[in-house]
Amino acid sequence: MPVYFRSPALNPHEFFYFTIQQMPADDVQIDWEGMEQKMRPGDIADDAWGAVWTTVKSQIGMTRADYYNSLMTEALYLAAHGSKTYSVRQLFQFELVRGDGASQPPE
Repeated sequence: MPVYFRSPALNPHEFFYFTIQQMPADDVQIDWEGMEQKMRPGDIADDAWGAVWTTVKSQIGMTRADYYNSLMTEALYLAAHGSKTYSVRQLFQFELVRGDGASQPPE
C-alpha cells in the first residue's frame, strides 16, 4: 500500500522511517474523556460542544470495534453518495458533522 506524505524537514530523496499499525477492532474501551479536547474543532461554540460530543460518542459506541464499524459504515455511506474517502480524519469529521445535526457529507 503506498503511503504519501510531505515534510518540510526532509530533503528530496532523504529516507524517513516509520511504522504503520492497524488498530485492532476489539472490545477495548475508548478513552473518550481523554480525547475530547484533542478532537474538538475550534468552530463549535462552548455551549454546543457538550451536546455534539455526547451525540458523537453515542453514534460511535464505546469500544474500538464500535469505532471501526462506525467509520466503515460512514465510509460506505459517503462512497455511495459520491464522496469516497479512506481518511480516518475525514470519516471522524463526518461523525462530528452528524453529531452537530447535519446529515450531508462535508465539502
